[in-house]
Amino acid sequence: MKYRYPDGNEVVADIEGKISEDNTLIYHDENHESLRLEFKPLEEISIVQRPVFEDLKNDIKTILRT
Repeated sequence: MKYRYPDGNEVVADIEGKISEDNTLIYHDENHESLRLEFKPLEEISIVQRPVFEDLKNDIKTILRT
């Protein structure tokens, strides 16, 4: 997993094998910043947020900031 904060700092984490049976992951890094991810089927994501995930799935990144 790789995440870039708006200020440019990046977090890279190996999450393989750390996802629980309820499809959640809580990750704590060495700087004591934590991240909670929840993995859902696309159909369960709110219709407001779904277009962003559909675009990512289809490799469309024109509206995302870098």
